[in-house]
Amino acid sequence: EPFNVDWNRMADMLLMGTFLVCLCYVSTFGKVLDWFDSTSIRIFSLIGFLSAIVFVMLQLLRKKNHYLLLDMFCYRNVWIASILFIVSIIFNSSNILITNLTHVASPANDMQIGEQSRWAILGLFIGLAVSLWMAKRKMHFRSIFFTAFLFMGVSSIYMYFAFQNEILLQQLIFPTVFVNAGLLIFYSVVAAFGMIKLPPKYLVSFVFVMILTRNAMIPSIGNSIYSNWTYHRQQFYIEDFISKVDLEKENHLAETMHSLVLQSNLASWKETTGYTIWMIIGMSIITLILPYHKEETS
Repeated sequence: EPFNVDWNRMADMLLMGTFLVCLCYVSTFGKVLDWFDSTSIRIFSLIGFLSAIVFVMLQLLRKKNHYLLLDMFCYRNVWIASILFIVSIIFNSSNILITNLTHVASPANDMQIGEQSRWAILGLFIGLAVSLWMAKRKMHFRSIFFTAFLFMGVSSIYMYFAFQNEILLQQLIFPTVFVNAGLLIFYSVVAAFGMIKLPPKYLVSFVFVMILTRNAMIPSIGNSIYSNWTYHRQQFYIEDFISKVDLEKENHLAETMHSLVLQSNLASWKETTGYTIWMIIGMSIITLILPYHKEETS
């Protein structure tokens, strides 16, 4: 049978696509173009905002064939799952610090750095194995979420002490494996938690939210948060270090400036990682005290 395209829903897809393109443009180029001092950033922000508003209005006005049923968020598990999913992806964006350290402090070339990403696959398999084991034992979701944050926290603690002038590529295998293992545990369990007692009519809306946050919105926002955060802290440390050095008396000015930039990078990345550790600890505690139901096990 021929497949008939529902042209009535094309406007929804175009509006959401426009919003995501604008969001990715603003979050990616905002720092480079000095944010809202740039005309293009202001234009894309306005277009994205209007596209999102019109999209939501269409969902509220439609009587059928919704992409997003907003009353889905009245269910406790849905918004808890959405928040945990978003937070886990933002924490995973801290991988940008591992990449930055690899390029600055490791003698490896680009090909070797690219090969380092293969260890993420091992981490995903470990996370899958842990998820299946915990689900087989019908462990409470509280324990599974805490375990996922534990993996991420261990990775961040390791990275906190790894920031130094020189580092071997092999030293970054451990945090790469652990952070991806923790992320996979979230991926495999959060969606199941969110769908507990969720009526079937909300299934499409829930899948839409999961895909929207995972594949488009949050990775872009998370990378923007960490890149801007480290950039501003780097500028702070450069100014602080320069104020303590008399550059006029330095015989090798270029080498001195290179060293100052390197130290400011390492200091900013270490500080950012330290705050990430505290945020992961905070989210771990929150997952333990959330109001779960007794029957909510994997």
